Amino acid sequence: MRPAGVHSSPEINFPSSVAALTGIKGHNHMGRTVLEKELQGFVDKLVGDGRLVGSIAGWDEVESVALDQVQGSERLLLLDDIVLHRVADAALMVRDRLVKLTPVSNYTRSISLDRSEKLYADLLYVSPETGSVVVFEIKRARATARETITELLAYEQELRNHLPFSARTDICFVVVSTDYAPLLDHSLSSLITWHGLKILCLEADESLQLTVRLPLGWTSLGQDVIPARHIDTMTLRFTPHDPHADPVSTECLLGSALDLIGREADRGGVTGFGFAWENSDYPIGSIEPAGLTVARVNPAGFLGAAKADYFLGAMTRSPLHKRVAELGCGDRWHPSSPELDAATRFLSSHGTVSWHRTGSWRDMRSDQRHRSTGPIMDRYAVPVVFNSWGLIGDYTRDLLTNPARLADTCGELAGNVIGTHTPDFALKVIDTIAPDEKIPTFGAQWFTRLGFRLARLWTYAKAYQLKTDPLVRNRIRSLLAWARADLAVPMTELQLAASLADTATRPPQLVIGPSNGGEPTEDPDVIRRLVKWIGDDLIGNTSPLHKALVEAAFQNAQALDEGLLTIAPEIDLREIVAQTIYNARGGLEIAAHVAHRRRGALAGLTALLHATFDLPCEPDADPAALSAMIETIPANRLLDGYTQAVPAALDIAYPPLHFGGRRERVILSSGAVAVLRRRIRALWMAGRPAGVYVDGSGEYGICLLEDEVLAMFRSPGDDQVIVRSAHPGGMESHFLRTWTELRLSRRGDRV
Repeated sequence: MRPAGVHSSPEINFPSSVAALTGIKGHNHMGRTVLEKELQGFVDKLVGDGRLVGSIAGWDEVESVALDQVQGSERLLLLDDIVLHRVADAALMVRDRLVKLTPVSNYTRSISLDRSEKLYADLLYVSPETGSVVVFEIKRARATARETITELLAYEQELRNHLPFSARTDICFVVVSTDYAPLLDHSLSSLITWHGLKILCLEADESLQLTVRLPLGWTSLGQDVIPARHIDTMTLRFTPHDPHADPVSTECLLGSALDLIGREADRGGVTGFGFAWENSDYPIGSIEPAGLTVARVNPAGFLGAAKADYFLGAMTRSPLHKRVAELGCGDRWHPSSPELDAATRFLSSHGTVSWHRTGSWRDMRSDQRHRSTGPIMDRYAVPVVFNSWGLIGDYTRDLLTNPARLADTCGELAGNVIGTHTPDFALKVIDTIAPDEKIPTFGAQWFTRLGFRLARLWTYAKAYQLKTDPLVRNRIRSLLAWARADLAVPMTELQLAASLADTATRPPQLVIGPSNGGEPTEDPDVIRRLVKWIGDDLIGNTSPLHKALVEAAFQNAQALDEGLLTIAPEIDLREIVAQTIYNARGGLEIAAHVAHRRRGALAGLTALLHATFDLPCEPDADPAALSAMIETIPANRLLDGYTQAVPAALDIAYPPLHFGGRRERVILSSGAVAVLRRRIRALWMAGRPAGVYVDGSGEYGICLLEDEVLAMFRSPGDDQVIVRSAHPGGMESHFLRTWTELRLSRRGDRV
């Protein structure tokens, strides 16, 4: 507790014994108790001598963690890493403001403007050079964890009473403690990560050595992408009061409404995105010239979907864990959306407003949607302007400052001037960090999707050339807009494969997008040549199966796209449909006959067939029995599963292709090593042995280790880690490496 009665002198006075402490290295004080006043005096003297920052250990690790955010090339939104990045960034930001500090008061003086209030900060300084106020809170016991957080929030409010328009970066806190109990760690992590306070945490040992501490209040979920099925969408239908309103003016109104939603969402801590769209059916087929679609990440889905069982184990960890997992997996958790209220009030003065639930983002982006006969967005909505907020907004804007990650995410867009609100850029980012399904790159699903999506682009580009009716062409515009969006991520990945593959020719250059006048620039002949190049040159003789998949998907796509009938109702698809059914059944039978050759594949295949097609197959079913059951699958079920379940079965039976010759051993950036090392160390301390996994495509992350794996090694040393490497055919190997062997120096040289 603070002494409350001394107000007579503005000077800061400390015991003479404390003033004698002149260095960071003290005598051996093991076993003695560090007094709070002693620690205050020690810190104050370091500040007065200008030696505080230099006397603190651990800056190298903090800098490496922060460097990972701007240097790392991972294309995914890693929630575990974001939490760690934010506490590291806050520590460095406070460090850079600990310059030329001028003392203001200590625990003997209240800092409140109201003389009747007693608010005593341990140490208070100002830095005119950086326009900052710095508050030091000195703690030495677990019992003070609760009051520490209460005091930090009280001091922040009082400092804003003095400096009412201060930014969060203008008010800095330094917490010095000999002990960080879970309550204090969780509280500080929350204040930094989710509430934006700038706090540097220092841990003091018995010899008064100060070391930077990054709070560890976050429990790793191992989440690497946002599951699209747990992103809920709402769509606004807007009818102007004036039936003759200019559509461009209506789009401007909706763009302003989107800005309001983004502002309220950021204020409320909501993570999501939204876009305004032009209605291609207006005015003949609809009285609504434009609309809004807003998406919000549903937080209840993560315990059940984001590798939670793998990282937390199957057991229930808490009553809240049990309830949230049940509700999240059962789609029974529906957060309210107050961020929509301001936009509704704004638009209500200009027209009639109604919001409707429109399913999940997965429903809107899965290739399966094209089998629907209903009014999916592809058939009427042309995206005009985009916005994102919360963690997705932060990730999107952070891309602009990370050239490596921007290039990996955006491919051909990375060299251009990028507008974060343009639909082509924003949809590509969303499809990268929130894919409708996470599939093996260059596997059966990947090539099937690519062929199907290229076929849709070819179909609509060709239809635009053949159809002269302005109404039909207008509808084709919306179909083309979403066909382009569907190809954004696969085309970047195709460019990567082309750059790695040893081919005699380069792929045909396909121009995608509308001209300035709105006409499609896509050349159907170039699309056909690209499909041929993929089969003949990129894949070649490497895998007849994958070559056949991409070519068949391109030829069969029209049988799976109900949207084609909205622009060409007279088309006869019976022959293509029959061929598509034959190909789908044949793909499943191929998987059934070869699955037994790959370890674990047969059990995975039978589970897929049972879940998708309701086949009563046993895990050890023989190929003949499986083929007989596959013959009973109804035609419509086969068509429904053509772009997902059928190639997924082949991915179980066959490994994905690899381009680029011999794989090089994975080398990580120093920032990535710092992040992984810290998280793995925390998991070991929590009794959950963990290591690094590396898959065939070079992606890496954290994995928990089974007992049989641990039995292969002695307990890893402080500079060692167990690495799990996945190989084609389902085989895995484990080996012990030092972190140094996995690290890439900051200048890009291998260590």
